[in-house]
Amino acid sequence: MVSCLDLYYGPVNDYRMHLRTCATGNKYVDIDIFDAGGKLRFMNHACRPCAKFYEVQTAQRLTMVSATVWDGFPGEEITVS
Repeated sequence: MVSCLDLYYGPVNDYRMHLRTCATGNKYVDIDIFDAGGKLRFMNHACRPCAKFYEVQTAQRLTMVSATVWDGFPGEEITVS
């Protein structure tokens, strides 16, 4: 459930984003560039974000993906909340 994804302000780390989601039993999901993250590591927080996180289940793997909620402009920063 996308409406249940919230940013969790856990330990401060410039390269890690913590998410808490009730869709997977109120567990934490970390995006950490030292292990993974791809282009998601370049996202920043904003009160009016242009992207949302979604959970995608494929076979036995749960993956966090992001999709924009409106068309952006070339060079525009991608933000989430």
